[in-house]
Amino acid sequence: MERRQWRPMLERWSEDWISARRSGPGPPLDEEVVRTGWLGFEPATPERIAEAQERLGCTLPPSLREFFLVTDGWRDAGPFVYGLAGTGEIGWLRDLDAHWIDSFGEAYDDGADDEWAVSPLLRRSLQISTDGDLTVLFLDPEDVNEAGEWAAYQLSSWSGMGPERYESFRELMYDLFVSVHRLERPQGTTRRELEAEVEQARLAALHGEVDGPLETFTEAARFGHEQAELMQVQMQIMLGEMHAPSRLAPPAVGREPLTRHPMFERELLPLLLTEQLRSEVGLPVSQNVIRSPDHHKHPPAQMLPLQQMIADYRAKTRRTDFRLDFGEPTFDRAVQTVLGRLRQAPAIRDREGFVQPRPRSIYPFPTVGESMLPVHSVGPAAQEALDQAWQELRAAIPLWRPLSHDHIAPIILRADPLLTLMITPERGREILAIPRSGQ
Repeated sequence: MERRQWRPMLERWSEDWISARRSGPGPPLDEEVVRTGWLGFEPATPERIAEAQERLGCTLPPSLREFFLVTDGWRDAGPFVYGLAGTGEIGWLRDLDAHWIDSFGEAYDDGADDEWAVSPLLRRSLQISTDGDLTVLFLDPEDVNEAGEWAAYQLSSWSGMGPERYESFRELMYDLFVSVHRLERPQGTTRRELEAEVEQARLAALHGEVDGPLETFTEAARFGHEQAELMQVQMQIMLGEMHAPSRLAPPAVGREPLTRHPMFERELLPLLLTEQLRSEVGLPVSQNVIRSPDHHKHPPAQMLPLQQMIADYRAKTRRTDFRLDFGEPTFDRAVQTVLGRLRQAPAIRDREGFVQPRPRSIYPFPTVGESMLPVHSVGPAAQEALDQAWQELRAAIPLWRPLSHDHIAPIILRADPLLTLMITPERGREILAIPRSGQ
């Protein structure tokens, strides 16, 4: 990153951090920061950078050198890093903070082969942070890319994980900037721009665009934008990249519990149960799958209400009159018509070629509503019936209506096992490419 790119980013970072500290908890801002609106310092001269390189016996990576030419150090580099070293402070980790090697190297090395051992990495790395919440930042001079950038790392003793790798110092700094927004939620220019981009992406997604909106939602979700993450997850579900939005539970959406969201009971809860059933029969599931209380003898307190809701919904599916509700009546009737015809096809009705995995939990199949049972695969005759029904389902998609402002895709379709088999990732993309209501 060049100087002309560093300066605007760091100015925005300063603006957002000052906004967060003025409106939220935390120690008071430095008087100089308040006066200047700048978290940095005076730029380093080329001579000071050259002196640092001579002292260290190496040429610093390009993005770090350009950073120093904008500011010789940095205050408050994220919620857990209280400062970045200037040219006169950077040094080898083994010389500045050897306790990281002594305290954490052996723990992370335990059971690891030489390639993944942490102690050698810590011993050779350049420390670039001055102080933090049991957190240190460093660069690896032996992991250099084609642009001459050194791999960058963040290590926090409280994380329960080893060092987190970034491609460069620039990538590490950007992630630290993002973490300010993810954790502090400052109001200001960045948030306003983010809101505008997410709204534009929402409208584009409803118009039938896929990759552009998904990229916007994914990036906004990194900044802690809950609605963007919910819309990102919907698109990923339709694209077959995940089975259920289990990663959204139990965090809030828009500062409200997920269970109060308009989509939860009608769309998210059926998918969470589907995820649980997939887990029980040994099918692939998303990470952080929500299981029933029988699976978690001592679940976290915040998970108990959600687990109870899933258990109650599970009991509801066992009723003989249970059927999924696909939303707005016109769309629901169209989907129910497709399913009704499909279930009458001989191959589907007679379960010809259907393969249901053997459950590995205490729940036998007869105790669960048949309409929610996951199916592993189907034979040629059943697949032909699914392919024929797909054309009808595709024609019904324009009838779909959202339940809320941030509802952009008919993810409830993925809660039915037959429709799940029918909607391949390619067909999920085709659904997303069909203009839908809510624009």
